[in-house]
Amino acid sequence: MFCVPRKIIHERCSGWQSGLSETVARVHGDAVNAQFSESLKKFNFLQISCRRQNAPVQQILDYLGQIMALQTTFPGFSPQVEWSHRYQTNERRKRGIAAEQDALYFNLASSYMEEGAVMNDLKTACHAFQYAAGLFQNIGDQDSPLFSALVALCLAQAQECFCQMAMSKDTTPSLVAKMCIQAAIYYDQARYSALPVDWSLYVNCKKDLLTALSHQYRGRTYKGTNDQEIGLAIAHYRFAQKTLEHMQCFQEIVNYANSVETSVTEELQELERDNNQIYHVLVPRELEKAPLNPANMVELVMPDLPQDDTPLEYDLFEDLHVKDPVVKLEAVQRRAKQAATKLTAIQSLLTQFTYGEYVDILDRAQKEDTKLHIQDPERSRTALRFYNSFLALLWSIGNIHGKRE
Repeated sequence: MFCVPRKIIHERCSGWQSGLSETVARVHGDAVNAQFSESLKKFNFLQISCRRQNAPVQQILDYLGQIMALQTTFPGFSPQVEWSHRYQTNERRKRGIAAEQDALYFNLASSYMEEGAVMNDLKTACHAFQYAAGLFQNIGDQDSPLFSALVALCLAQAQECFCQMAMSKDTTPSLVAKMCIQAAIYYDQARYSALPVDWSLYVNCKKDLLTALSHQYRGRTYKGTNDQEIGLAIAHYRFAQKTLEHMQCFQEIVNYANSVETSVTEELQELERDNNQIYHVLVPRELEKAPLNPANMVELVMPDLPQDDTPLEYDLFEDLHVKDPVVKLEAVQRRAKQAATKLTAIQSLLTQFTYGEYVDILDRAQKEDTKLHIQDPERSRTALRFYNSFLALLWSIGNIHGKRE
């Protein structure tokens, strides 16, 4: 699978720690600024980590949540930001947090593509590519041919995952043919003259390969149905063979392309032999390029992204959101009451079960989480962190109340 490289931050763009420190001091005073120096350091570390090329999806999502909260806290804060990408030489530059968000959305989409490319589970990979397509559709200049090509490429690879799943199962050849021709259509839409050679070679190769597969499976639909239709089956196989012969193959899929070509050749030889010896049916010279109406199995899907009202697992600037001391005190009291309520609920549960029984429950929950990981790995990792935190809390409370075993 093909992955789009991430955007990179310009070397002259430093972190925001100094600018944020000055803003906090100006708005809240030097004393508050000193109090939140550790939060600023944590934010700076998170920012540096997310600007790296190997930042994981969850870390980027955490950083997005922090900068959205920061934008709400300091709406006038507008740092110098400049990202670049080798596919966007004439990109319009933006300033401030909005530019950072756009770059992070792009890199998040690229991260989902990277995840999809290495996933062994095709269903999970398909979800990842659809997430990437949804993100590319919702960022950047929608009139730009680049973003149209990016969306088509992600949908093509997601559709191809469905094709691979269908071919590995007992799926009817006609449906496989429809799915493959739809993937070929997406790959054709992903062509863009201004893109690098590797991109163009990849999408052209995949378009021809999926087109050949669609004709191969269309040819299989005629087997055993009507002896007179063996001529149409041969015509489809010949079209597939000709397409593969003229295909410029991408290096990473040479072996797979060779195996498809071998399969097409062997099945074609068998059909031609039967026709020459038994049926003597005329083979059509001209054949429609699309063997069947395409069957689209994918769509644009937006992942769960932080919003202005999304609760954060931790908010580095929570106590800076308001300046009114009374309002701040009420917020602290509200959080304390919520924490006390949770603690009371856990203590109540502990009176009904022993610590050992809780460990057994959580162990079974983590085993069940394997299913969740296949469907949504990001939610799975969040759930696992909750399990571990909850287990640690149970241990401490169990010690206090003598409920450990």
